[in-house]
This record gives sequence, C-alpha cells and structure tokens, in this order.
Amino acid sequence: MFSTFSDYFLARVEPTFRLGCTEFAVTNVLAAADRENPWSRYTSYADLIEGARPDQRRIMLQFLTPASFRTGDVDLPLPLPRLVFQHYLKRFREFQEFAFLPDFFETVERCTSIARMEQVRTDTIKTKTMPLAGFIGRITFDISKKAPPELIAQLNLLADFAFFCGTGRKTTVGMGQTVRIQ
Repeated sequence: MFSTFSDYFLARVEPTFRLGCTEFAVTNVLAAADRENPWSRYTSYADLIEGARPDQRRIMLQFLTPASFRTGDVDLPLPLPRLVFQHYLKRFREFQEFAFLPDFFETVERCTSIARMEQVRTDTIKTKTMPLAGFIGRITFDISKKAPPELIAQLNLLADFAFFCGTGRKTTVGMGQTVRIQ
C-alpha cells in the first residue's frame, strides 16, 4: 500500500484529503525504511515474514496510547497474550495470506505468558461521543520452551506487525499505538 499512498501524495502539487468535516493539506511526506525515524517506517509483508525471528522467545511491546479489547458487551483493558496476538493475526489476514498454525489461539494461550509489566496503567482518551479507556505501558511476553518453532516465528512476525496495525479496538482514532522494543 505504501507505493499507492506515496504516489497519491507525491504526484500532486498540493495534495489534500478530508477527515470528517476538516480538509487537510499535505505539505511534507516523510518515510524511511531504515528506521532512522521510528515513526515513518514502511516495509513489505514479504520482508516482515522473512524477518520473523524463529528463536526469539521474549517479545517486548510498548503500548503508547490506550489499548483495549471488546469482549462481549464490555471493553477489557488488559494485555492478555491471546487477545493481543489474536488482534494482530486478524489484521494481518485482512491484507496478506499466510499459513498460521491451525490451533494458533489455543497454542498462544498455552505457551505464552506475561513475564513483566512496566509502568502499566489505565488511561483514557476522549472522543466526541465518549471517553475510551485502555492500558498503556511496556509488556514483556515469554514463549514457553515447549512451544512449537512455528509459533515462535509467527508471534515474532505479529509483534513486528504491531507497529503497522496498532493494538485492540478504535485504532483509527489513535488508540493502541504500539511499538516493539528490541
């Protein structure tokens, strides 16, 4: 999608776009594939898949804006491994076909734990209609030594993808901005 995005904005003299009732003029587009600026990265799905580490059993994620998950009729502001990685898998599948383990969710639940939580707290963002609560902070997930090697690579793939899809609900209004800490 990056090439389509960049072509649209770079091919026009003064590109504009509308969000709701507000029209924006784009004055600059900044993108770097080499992580010089951590907020302007892009990559291909093929590179994400190829770069998935099959031997990294510890995954650290920093949740920068409140993240929560819709379960039934309520929001759950907890970084449970199954909910976190289920969200990434769902988003990944929307754009790319990839053969994940058939029992991925059950295996994540059985083989992934929260090893550490740093500066984790609930926080709220205000929208026009209501406040939205979620958790922020740094979470370290550990993958069991008994986990299948495919799961390790797949969790690492999804952790790398978190930056591009966000975590949980309402990511389009700024919730769930997430970065992987190396």
